[in-house]
Amino acid sequence: MRPIIAAFAAAIAMPLPAAAQDASTQAIAEDPFASRTADALAVLKDEKDADGVFTVEFLAQIPASQLHELAARLESEFGALQDVKSVDPRSAMAAVFEMRFEKAIGQGNIMIDPEQDDRISLIEFTDFRAIESDKSTIADDLSELGGETGLLVARLEDNGDITPLLDVNGEQQLAIGSTFKLYVLSAVARAVAEGRHRWDEVVSLSQSTFAGSQLNAFPKNAPMTVQTLASFMISVSDNRATDQLIALVGREAVEVEVLAASHADPELILPFLTTAELFALKAGSDEKLSHYAAADDSDQRVALDALDLSGVANGDVNAIFANGPRALEVEWFASGYDIARIFQQLDGFDDPTVDAVLGINPAMGPADRAQWRTVAYKGGSEPGVLNFSWLLSDAEGRRFVVSIGRNDPTTTFGDTDLMLLAQRAIRVARDQ
Repeated sequence: MRPIIAAFAAAIAMPLPAAAQDASTQAIAEDPFASRTADALAVLKDEKDADGVFTVEFLAQIPASQLHELAARLESEFGALQDVKSVDPRSAMAAVFEMRFEKAIGQGNIMIDPEQDDRISLIEFTDFRAIESDKSTIADDLSELGGETGLLVARLEDNGDITPLLDVNGEQQLAIGSTFKLYVLSAVARAVAEGRHRWDEVVSLSQSTFAGSQLNAFPKNAPMTVQTLASFMISVSDNRATDQLIALVGREAVEVEVLAASHADPELILPFLTTAELFALKAGSDEKLSHYAAADDSDQRVALDALDLSGVANGDVNAIFANGPRALEVEWFASGYDIARIFQQLDGFDDPTVDAVLGINPAMGPADRAQWRTVAYKGGSEPGVLNFSWLLSDAEGRRFVVSIGRNDPTTTFGDTDLMLLAQRAIRVARDQ
């Protein structure tokens, strides 16, 4: 799962918004960065000619027509461009800016060329954060996304209670994609705590899964430590690392974690699938897939034992989902409260390696990350499925879980809308 920032940073090496200057903009207005940022905004809104604002080299790569197209795309995601919120010079040629949209604040970088009348030589967005809103607005906006949705913002109490701060279908069982890997991490953490395995234990990379895993580039039986595998599994959601860890501790050990964390409906997630098994099932015929989905636990285990995984390394995940979402009933399921409980279980190991692994990829921008003492994150997706989940602790040591998900078997959707709602939900926790 790729956070919204990465998605937009890759797609938007472009100018920024700033419609009409407000008082804060005017206060900083006489330096070249502030004036050029405002100029760029005017170009994006088609109120100013790009030739006098950007360098020749910039426009050779990104002409004005493309800037307008990118502006339209941004506005479709974040609402209308409004103004320049701030410009912070970092050197004689570079600055960091914040631009206000109707629904979000966009942060980015701008560079100017003094030899070309301070024209813009680079401008890009690196971060977007949602503008705050009240709980009822978040709930309304979530319901408008379509499909099945769920959101839980909760405080984890020291006595084990979960105190909801915002609950919108928080008990709804939803397919969660790779967020299931929290259960795998819990099984590994318990194996380490009980002395059955070590974080620095070297494991031969023997498992294979479908294309898309970064570790598929590694040769069979390549040596890797358990901690490295766990880091790949959580931070970049690597499927080969995940299946290797499941093979290491055993499917049954992961299922123990599901039950130990008091999953509300374990029949939905058991037997616990590996990623290779999930994709192999979905790559099969509609008849076999439907038969598996309708089977009871015992028959599903028999089917998994008989599943042919010999060709998974050459399997094409894109082909499986070429026609959109496929059999969402064959997935890993959990509610917001289930995810809160597995985070609670992971936190209970009091293991700095677990904390470090969960904190590698916070899935939030630097400004939001700085507001929390610790951030643990895991998300998951496949066509028709999206989940973002965090365990956060503040300066006072209070712990919060934010988990948001969406399922829609009828369509493939992007992550932007749900991520913006997630960012707003995180602010509900922050403001407690």
